[in-house]
Amino acid sequence: MQYSEIENSNLIIDYFGDWPSFHDFEIQRLILDRGEVVNGDDPSLYIQVVGARGKNSPAYPNRGDCIIELRFESIENVRLAGFNHQNAINDIDIQRVQEILKVKILGAYGVDGEFECKSVRVESLKSR
Repeated sequence: MQYSEIENSNLIIDYFGDWPSFHDFEIQRLILDRGEVVNGDDPSLYIQVVGARGKNSPAYPNRGDCIIELRFESIENVRLAGFNHQNAINDIDIQRVQEILKVKILGAYGVDGEFECKSVRVESLKSR
C-alpha cells in the first residue's frame, strides 16, 4: 500500500523520515466507536500508539518518543485479542485489497488482531 493514501500520513513521515515499522511501539488505547446510527455513521476504531526511544535502543534511532493517534473508518470483521498492561507490537500492516484496507496488528506482547476498513487517518502525532 502507498502510505500517501493515509490521510495526514505526512505527520508521521515528516517526523520519522519514512513510514515506521512500529516495532516495539505500544498500543496504549483502543476505542471502538459505532458512531451515530441515525446520522449514517459507520463504526470506527481509534488507536493510540506510543513510541519510546529509550536509552538502550541504538538499533532504533528513529523510533522517537511520541504518541500517534490513528483512526480507521468503516471497520468490519474485527478480531482483537490479548489486550493487557503493555501491548507491545511488531508492526501495523495495512494492505489494500480492491476497495478495502486489510489491517493486521502484529502483537509482540499483548494485543494483536485484524480488521478491514475503508480509510485510515492520522489524527495527530505529538512528541513526548
